[in-house]
Amino acid sequence: MKKLLILIAAAIFVAGSVMPVMAQDKAEWGFYGSARMWTAWEMKDKDTPAGLLGTPGILKFDDDDLNWGLQSNSRIGANVKFGDVGGRFEYGHGANVTTRLIYGTWNFGPGTLLVGQDYTPLFFPVSDQCGFGGGDCGLIFWGAVYTGRVPQLKLTMGGLKIGLMQPNATTVVPGTDIDTTLPEIEASYTFNMGPAAIMIGGAYKTIDNRIITPAGAERDYGIDSWLLNAAARMNFGPFYVNFSLAYGENIANYGITADIATAVKSAAYVAATDSIEDAENLMAALVLGFRLSDALKLEAGVGYVSGEIDLAPGVTREDTTMSYYLQLAWSPAKNVFIIPEFGIIDYGEREVTGLADVDQGKATWLGIKWQINF
Repeated sequence: MKKLLILIAAAIFVAGSVMPVMAQDKAEWGFYGSARMWTAWEMKDKDTPAGLLGTPGILKFDDDDLNWGLQSNSRIGANVKFGDVGGRFEYGHGANVTTRLIYGTWNFGPGTLLVGQDYTPLFFPVSDQCGFGGGDCGLIFWGAVYTGRVPQLKLTMGGLKIGLMQPNATTVVPGTDIDTTLPEIEASYTFNMGPAAIMIGGAYKTIDNRIITPAGAERDYGIDSWLLNAAARMNFGPFYVNFSLAYGENIANYGITADIATAVKSAAYVAATDSIEDAENLMAALVLGFRLSDALKLEAGVGYVSGEIDLAPGVTREDTTMSYYLQLAWSPAKNVFIIPEFGIIDYGEREVTGLADVDQGKATWLGIKWQINF
């Protein structure tokens, strides 16, 4: 009996010594979710360009529709921390369940290494726009820079972010061969200065494109796409001003989201000169807001995207898209948001040297976003 009591005491002592260690090794999990509905009346002109706004081709009629559904960016996920190692996963709603984010992080002292799928270093939100179709567009189709959530290696050291991303494999001539020798490269630096945060950054990608010319010859071309971006969020008491300004070449070849025709945001082969022509792109967004109270916020914004490319010697095409919105964000309870919004997208005119300008129509929406975070 005495031996049994000694064994039990020893077991209790060992368990008491091990359990604090086990508790220290336990990861911390923080789950979260967000349900979002978009209820809106949306109107598209019959001249809406093919491929824009989800339109497969030019419409035969003006199209007015009720949009009443769960937003594709509704989500559920978790943040995980395990000492200097952490991670996150997030799944979203769509036609199928989609992986929005999944990455691990290692804080090694001077900085943090991220491995996995995340927002890229140029991600710097400036707008709370709901947008046509819902989805919290944030003017990213119409002037704000967005390069997606992509697999990457990312290093963060203070305000500096450097990322090496999975290349977006976009051909210049359909059906031809492309080779990538480098990942997409992004870098940004954010200055936090009290009521203002200012970000400057850039992106670069290069591909080798092999094509067969109309004459049957085989050609190899190196095609670069790049972007320079400056953005800021500034608070002045209850007022705030946000903006983004970017200039680049061949932004569609990089994978940058912009609601203009593919023809003016991608490099193109010009048979007349047997050469590759680059598209020149300018993007801008300006947002003004006023916080009426802790529960009410008024916001208005305008976005601008343009593209220009030489189609042949002496022949240039230029397209411009602009978007405007006004919203009132109401939070009647913590983590509950009801946001009425009115907006317009104007696709302007397709301007080609020597041809009459062609109106490309517009789209309008009046809707309400309903969001509950949990």
